[in-house]
Amino acid sequence: MDVQRIVQMWETMPFPEEIKEDEGFAKLREAYVDLLGVYAAHPFAASVPRVPEEEVQAHLRAGTPLLRAIEASVDFSHAESLLPLVAAWEGFSEEVRASLWEVLEKTLPAERLALLAAAWAGEGAAVHEAAERLEVQPKALEAWLFFALYPTRVAVREAWLGKDRVPLEVWGHGSCPFCGALPHLGEFVGDRGERVLRCPSCGAAWEFPRLRCPACGEDDPNHLEVLFFDVDRDRVRVDVCDRCGHYVKGIPALELSDPFELLLLDAFTYPLDVAAEEEGYGRPQAEEGRDR
Repeated sequence: MDVQRIVQMWETMPFPEEIKEDEGFAKLREAYVDLLGVYAAHPFAASVPRVPEEEVQAHLRAGTPLLRAIEASVDFSHAESLLPLVAAWEGFSEEVRASLWEVLEKTLPAERLALLAAAWAGEGAAVHEAAERLEVQPKALEAWLFFALYPTRVAVREAWLGKDRVPLEVWGHGSCPFCGALPHLGEFVGDRGERVLRCPSCGAAWEFPRLRCPACGEDDPNHLEVLFFDVDRDRVRVDVCDRCGHYVKGIPALELSDPFELLLLDAFTYPLDVAAEEEGYGRPQAEEGRDR
């Protein structure tokens, strides 16, 4: 991961100085830089289940995200080892950090592994029940488990799907070919500016038409718009859909960001989220992508 590359990219983005200098936004950026430091200092170290290539391709041809189609035993030991480090992350409020430390103190490793397995499988009800039992905010528990699991998701996805972007002819859906989540961000890559969507949950990359909404499939130009942050239209944009009300940020890139840089890029382009939400659009949620 190259943190400095993302920082330099952000410095060229056409955000007004008052936004770049905003104290809250600065703290958000610093927090995500720190999170990447945690990941870099504790590289992934766990076994990864293997799946035959022909099985992977069969599921992709059928339009089924791999994580929903393949039953495999996943090693969550690395994610469990990250839980104390993520609990101390400055991206959480002091109150949330204290509550997460209480969870660590009152649970055994086996219980924490079960929580991670539930989050991995998308069992939201189980995670919410655990949050109530452990007296922690559900969203705080979800975020804690998400960030602890992120390197594991990346490692399993790369083992099954590879590191390269998935071609349009292999996967033509708006949702992630690995986990089924809907994208929050896309990168326009190379001289031709080909649109490559990025998964917020596992960092996957897949090609997708410019004039199509990944959330609902709308491809009528009359229902699709582009919001530009300012007159410099070669830099950043937000693609919005009037049919479903969702948006996806768009960033030009010479090359695809790696999965960890992607977390930073999403945080650093938070002003685009604000601009889209002020116009009445919302981020697509992961569960909405199950049939896309």
